[in-house]
Amino acid sequence: MIVKNKNGFSEGYTAIAEQHGKNSEMLFDFGILKLKAGNDEQSAEARERAWLLIQGKVLFEWEGKSFTAERESCFDESPVVLHVPQNIVVKITALEESEICVQKVDNEKSFESKLFDKEDVRNDIFGGGTLNEASIRTVRTVFDGEIAPLSNMVMGEVINHPGKWSSYPPHDHPQPEIYHYRFFPEQGFGVSLLDDDAHT
Repeated sequence: MIVKNKNGFSEGYTAIAEQHGKNSEMLFDFGILKLKAGNDEQSAEARERAWLLIQGKVLFEWEGKSFTAERESCFDESPVVLHVPQNIVVKITALEESEICVQKVDNEKSFESKLFDKEDVRNDIFGGGTLNEASIRTVRTVFDGEIAPLSNMVMGEVINHPGKWSSYPPHDHPQPEIYHYRFFPEQGFGVSLLDDDAHT
């Protein structure tokens, strides 16, 4: 599945993959929520959900708790993520124009909601000392099967360094994963290999 969006995202929620709709082979929902300052979004679905702040400033509210998250650069700062099980009511209010990555999946298992602040996110350097640093990259793991064993999702970020390969040597695994690319500077580019096909 390759989806290109050269013009950015419109205000509101843009679905890219849907577990029970378009691109359902990805097995979960993935999309981008864009809010103008003062706007809010509420969610109370019977599904596991996670919101990762890409850029901006928002107020997360859930289960009588609240947290103000702020992020100027997804390249220079770790993310802030709110992760909740099914049926938890969440309200997100934009305190300034903000962009948020949203993941959702069916999951009847119960677990505690968790707010991952920047210092809670594990940062690892992968590929260092190998092949003259050809594949060095920074991997930010928010949660995976070890951190959140009752989750049906994994969430994180990879910061690819200029001119380097990511995930070298090539690999595959049975579960699908989505790579949502951002570039700095914006005229930057990358090449992704999917089987024998190269996509810019």
